[in-house]
Formats: sequence, C-alpha cells, structure tokens
Amino acid sequence: METGKEIIVDVRETANEGQIGGQHYKRLTIQPWDYVLAMDEYYTFSESDEEQQQKIRVLSAATSSRLITTLRDYKNLNYRDKEFSMPVSVVNDTDRTIYLEYHMHGGTSHWDSLVYELDGENNQVHGPYKRMPMYFKQLAKFSMDGGAKAFLVQKNMMWKGLIRRNFEHVISIEYDK
Repeated sequence: METGKEIIVDVRETANEGQIGGQHYKRLTIQPWDYVLAMDEYYTFSESDEEQQQKIRVLSAATSSRLITTLRDYKNLNYRDKEFSMPVSVVNDTDRTIYLEYHMHGGTSHWDSLVYELDGENNQVHGPYKRMPMYFKQLAKFSMDGGAKAFLVQKNMMWKGLIRRNFEHVISIEYDK
C-alpha cells in the first residue's frame, strides 16, 4: 500500500502555511483511495484553468487506481441547455421544493450560476457561483499531466445527478500507482 503523498494546494480563502512566488499554499498529505468519484460538473466550479488543473492534481494524488468522473459536452450544447439546467422537484410527506439553476453567460468561457430554491413560502436564491466549461480534451490532457495512464469516455453510459438532472458523459481515468 502506498503511503501518504504530499501535494501543494492553493488556499485563497483559508489560512496559509507559506508562499511560493507570491502565491499562498498549504501542504496536504493524502492517503490515496483505490477509486475516487467526481460527479455533477465538479470541474466547472472554477474561475480559471489553473483552478481546474489544481482540482485534477488533487484528485490524481487521491487516486491510486481509477478516477470515475462525469462531464457535459459543452462544445455541442444547444443554447437553451446552456441557459438553464433541467429543473427538479424534491417531494416528501409534507413538503415540495423545486430547484432551478439559471446560468448567466458573460461570453463563451465563463458564466455565473444562480440556484433558485422554491417551496412556495420560503423561497431562496443561492449564488452566484463562478463557473467555466471543462472540455474532454482539456480533461484528458490535465489528467495525463497528473500521472494518468489511460483516459476513456464510456460509450452509451450517461450520468444523471440527483439535483442537476442534465445528462453527463461517464469517464474513467486509470492510474497505476
């Protein structure tokens, strides 16, 4: 079994342990897991390519065998699908809540997302969350840079999350550590 692996991560919002070239950092020791899941557009909650690369570096360090992740096909999305995520209703014995995600695009490379939580009486708005697309080739390159040995988009297998009801492609990234 592999012992802990030390990585350096960006810590903009937390206390830092030092600086490298003016950038705040924190050292973390991660015990790798055989399998790691990163679903529901995880990589899109970033403000820059560097932040996306950092997320992949952390996941690569935390994975010893296989990273299973999902990605939407942003390159081929219809404009209507880019503006709203599919709404979802969560119902229990006494309550019903509707979630609606609205994307405000400021161009092709970035957008802000607002999540509306509607229950009829106590309506709430969450966000805005800064977002940017992640493309298949981009994820493949960043993964290979992080030590992956294979990158496979699963054919005829899609993921549909609990809250985000959009279809996403399932991707297996294999590591040999």
